[in-house]
Amino acid sequence: MKNTYIIITLIILSFTFNSCINNNFDEPPGFTPEVVEATGTIGDLLSLWKIGTYTEVITDLVIDGRVIANDRTGNFYKQLVIQDETGGIQIRLDAIGLFNEFPEGRNIFVKCKGLYISDYNGLPQLSAISGSGINLASIAIPEPLIPEYVFNTNDTEVVQPKVIKIKENKQNLANTLVKYEDVQFTVGSAAKPFSDVVNQFSVNLELEDCDENVVLLRTSGFASFGGEKAPTGKGTLIGVLSVFRSDYQLLLRDVNEVDMFDDRCDGNGGMNNSGDPVDSVDENFEGLSNNQDANMLNWANIAVKGNRLWRAKEFDNNIYVQATAFNDTNTEMEAWLITPKIKFDSPMKLVMRTAVAFSVHDGFSVWYSKDFNGSNVTSATWTEITVKKAGSSNANYEWVNSGDIDLTAITGEAYIGFKYIGSATSGTTTAIIDDVKIIEK
Repeated sequence: MKNTYIIITLIILSFTFNSCINNNFDEPPGFTPEVVEATGTIGDLLSLWKIGTYTEVITDLVIDGRVIANDRTGNFYKQLVIQDETGGIQIRLDAIGLFNEFPEGRNIFVKCKGLYISDYNGLPQLSAISGSGINLASIAIPEPLIPEYVFNTNDTEVVQPKVIKIKENKQNLANTLVKYEDVQFTVGSAAKPFSDVVNQFSVNLELEDCDENVVLLRTSGFASFGGEKAPTGKGTLIGVLSVFRSDYQLLLRDVNEVDMFDDRCDGNGGMNNSGDPVDSVDENFEGLSNNQDANMLNWANIAVKGNRLWRAKEFDNNIYVQATAFNDTNTEMEAWLITPKIKFDSPMKLVMRTAVAFSVHDGFSVWYSKDFNGSNVTSATWTEITVKKAGSSNANYEWVNSGDIDLTAITGEAYIGFKYIGSATSGTTTAIIDDVKIIEK
């Protein structure tokens, strides 16, 4: 009898427990997600702003906009930048990993009441505040309070940048996504790292158009792409327009939004290398990006036949350059990678490494010219230099050291050119070079 009582009691408790789980565990009673709707635009918010002041939003202003920048690559820190058709605003949030919850293109809502609109050296921002009176200071919205002001959605779509010219930079475009076409980094900025990642310092580089209008590109020392080098060609660049005091600046979201492989404004395929001669060359190509055409300061990368150029490749944490006609859509290929102008005031030597892959022909050779003008290969006089190099007897990607290649026959000023010829049908060998040094003997 006693055992029967215990069994009945357990059955009743089990039924009661399961009933509670089914009815109450998944969703607390009375819970209703908050629904917000925009009551104004970013332009309405910006109309409250006066430069150098802190203005509290006292109305029930709710804005919405699409995220155009977050902390995904580290170039923006503890902030989101959103824009709508009326303008853009930076929102300071005391949290990291924001890109996980608020990816680029996501539409979000922001309750502005109780927040302050101010600026950082002329760039509008929405934030919390600390202090009082003349000691007011902007602070990021504390992480626990973010859900009270910022509301996410599932609405995500790509934001198209506004195409403008450098001279069209205006205050009302600050905190918006823009695109420049036919621009290049100045000679003083090309081939320089985007930032100082060793010391984690931000760096300003100069971007110019063909009319020499200039805008600054600023990159944080914490940006994941900061160690990559600015390209030396001409093309397009997408970024978020910013302001610092009286200067306009551009901030990259991602280095992949820099596309500069066209000839520069002077017509060169690479940097114009007809400038001041150098005393020596020491190039290991480590500053280049994998699968991008080789662009180094004061070098030229020129296609004489076809449109293929020497290209950077990476293997086993080593970057080198190669040329190949494999799978080329053009019948013939001729590409030259040419050093800066070099002073041969004393006996010099060339040292390098070469390799080949899938060898079917000998398409690589080394030349020098004293009358190359920096851009036109075919109009110059070239003399071949005998070098020890990899060939068909070597295994794929097997490095061959050249040893000291005597350059004492060259005097005055001259260029060294690395030439590749091939064809899509029978001349498809891949030629590879690395660690090029032209130094005193």
